[in-house]
Amino acid sequence: MLRTMSRQFTYSLINIVGLSLGLASSLVIFFYVYNELSYDRHFKDADRIFRVNTSFMSLGNFANGPRILVDVLREEHPEVERATRIKSVSELWVFHKEERYREDHVFYVDDEYFKIFSHAFEKGNAETVLNDISGMVIRESMARKYFGDEPAMGKSLIIGKDKKEYIIKGIISDDHRKSHLRADIWLPITDDIIGDSDNWTSATFYNYVKLREGVTQQDFQVNLEHMIKNHVYPDVSAEMSYEQWAQSDNAYRLTAQPLTDIYLHSKLKFELSPGGSLSNVIIFASIALFIIAIAVFNFVNLTTARAAKRAKEVGIRKTLGTKRKSLIYQFLFESVFTSLLAMILAFGFAEIFLIIFKQITGQVLIESVFTNTNHILIVVLFSILTGLVAGIYPAFYLTRFRPISVIKGSYEKQSTKGSFRNVLVVLQFVISITLIICSAVVLKQLTFLEKKDLGFDQENVLVIRNAYLLGDRIESFRQSITSHAVVEQSSLAHRLPAGNALWIGTFKTTEMAESLTLNTFMADQDFLPTLDMKIVKGRNFSKEMASDSSGLILNESAVKTLGLGDDPVGKKLNTDRTVIGVVSDFNFETLRKKIEPAVIGYSQQGSRLLIKLRGKGINDFVNMVSKRWKEYTPDEAMKYYFLDENFSKMLKNDEMVSKAISIFTILAIFISCLGLFGLSTYVIEQRTKEIGIRKVLGASAKSILYHVSKDFMKLILIAFVIAIPLSYYLMIDWLANFAYQTNIGVLIFLIAGAVSLVLALFTIAYRSIKASLTNPVLVLRDE
Repeated sequence: MLRTMSRQFTYSLINIVGLSLGLASSLVIFFYVYNELSYDRHFKDADRIFRVNTSFMSLGNFANGPRILVDVLREEHPEVERATRIKSVSELWVFHKEERYREDHVFYVDDEYFKIFSHAFEKGNAETVLNDISGMVIRESMARKYFGDEPAMGKSLIIGKDKKEYIIKGIISDDHRKSHLRADIWLPITDDIIGDSDNWTSATFYNYVKLREGVTQQDFQVNLEHMIKNHVYPDVSAEMSYEQWAQSDNAYRLTAQPLTDIYLHSKLKFELSPGGSLSNVIIFASIALFIIAIAVFNFVNLTTARAAKRAKEVGIRKTLGTKRKSLIYQFLFESVFTSLLAMILAFGFAEIFLIIFKQITGQVLIESVFTNTNHILIVVLFSILTGLVAGIYPAFYLTRFRPISVIKGSYEKQSTKGSFRNVLVVLQFVISITLIICSAVVLKQLTFLEKKDLGFDQENVLVIRNAYLLGDRIESFRQSITSHAVVEQSSLAHRLPAGNALWIGTFKTTEMAESLTLNTFMADQDFLPTLDMKIVKGRNFSKEMASDSSGLILNESAVKTLGLGDDPVGKKLNTDRTVIGVVSDFNFETLRKKIEPAVIGYSQQGSRLLIKLRGKGINDFVNMVSKRWKEYTPDEAMKYYFLDENFSKMLKNDEMVSKAISIFTILAIFISCLGLFGLSTYVIEQRTKEIGIRKVLGASAKSILYHVSKDFMKLILIAFVIAIPLSYYLMIDWLANFAYQTNIGVLIFLIAGAVSLVLALFTIAYRSIKASLTNPVLVLRDE
């Protein structure tokens, strides 16, 4: 076998490199997909754990819900085995040895939490670990951070502004299992955290339940409907029957969501952690299948193309009595052996791909293919399977002929027809061209979104998001920094576009029977000019006009939704609010959604400070503001960001997908061209004498290149024709996820086809030109 490979070194190298590249990229994607699909599945009885989501006042669905929900579930619903609530804290100060540390992943939970979620405890008992309100649980990494190699159990940390002492009662291991419940520190919920609000429309806690065995999601959902009727409906004082209210836009809903669906399928407001994308998983899984298919097609193509070289070997062995079954086993073994050799290279290529991917995208697809020892076994099994799949057709193909055919030479003539090989070449380039088109469309869509007019200017707007900590000194602080030359404008507001705050209000005209719940922005008179929002009718708020305290500015969508007609200025809402202006529509949520109605109310107070900057020196200004902040609030860190960063975060995942598709598209094209190079080399070898005769008769190198490449060019044109409708359908389906879409255009298809033809021509040209430059005397001297 090794002797055979050494005699056909070029083809063996192409086979091994092509397979290794296919294996490496497919394995990287496979482990990424596996990680995405495995979220929260490691918890015991994960299929019986559900999160209860809320929806109310036509504002969409919320991942969190009211405090009172868990209490009612425990008291009135026997189908619930356990229930727990979580309050997530994005920032908490931890004091240890006269040092202060900021922790970003902290959960306040009750004593049922660890009885529902089976975290792997290194130390402590899950059943009792939070029975003491002064106890806490930390991750193993936190224990090392604060105590080094010393035992952490029983030791204490000082937590929060009130500097309360907590004793470590449990330590959870740092496993690599994925979960949307990302926390490093767990603290017990106390009465001051829970509060005494029984308001069903609050959304302050994340509520989870574990159902008893045999209780289905549908059963539980029915009981949630009864809860709404018995508890929520009487509190809302709706002026209609329950049936009418339940069907209205302002209805209240509770929805049971399986734990294992949350990461990939949940796109709710205020998720505990960023979710994944099922469409991305499908895209990556498809790319992995495409790439490994191209690599397998290469293997089959080159093996069958070289069949004539091994025909005599097979014929002689059959003549000497070797059974066909033994020959099939031999060829399958050779195929698996080649695949295992490719696997060794694949490990190295995979790690290189991950490094390149991180450098290009700034994100980690997976840490490494070696993070789990099970990965190595999976890779070996996957390589064996790939070798078997790749070797099945060649094994049966090479052993099917009769020895007499070899002796007469008829087999060699038959083997050069290559209709099956042509089909494989077409399939390879269908995949490659489809990936080129898809990559181009994704890039074009993202460019379109990045350049889309948002309805306001987000550039160079610094946002201090915890300005509320300044209290009544906020205006003094504002004046002390806005006198700087780099400051163009400033404003105080409670809510910003692409922010994580939610403000709502109910509005109705005198003609409307029911109020509508609309997104609301409370801001001062400088809000619109700071963001350069366009007033299309009416005027802005004025600090000099006391009546503006009841004034409202609507966006164009709100005007349409409220039915205010072409002249909304001066119209009354809620009998005591007056519309004083209309601004053009502006995006304040993800660009995947259409612009929703929005109302801007007037307030000279605000929890967030916006500062519009100009020119150079922005970094120096931020440093100056940070120093000034410390003068006002030395115990609190200033939290700030630039407004355009929030919209960039919304596109970050799509940008990662775009770059990933581009990287793997290049790999797919390279593997396809690698196979085409090997196949063209074989064809040219078969036509060496023909090329020699053509040269003797005066054919030019250009003419020889044309005769050699025309058949391959026809195959690629066929692939192009097939790829057009396929890629168009895929991209139309993908673009449907966006409210605002670019047009695909004919140019993308033409460019993709031209790129494929040019790359294929260059691949073939090297061997063709080399053959045309060979002295025909050397080729024909034996004739």
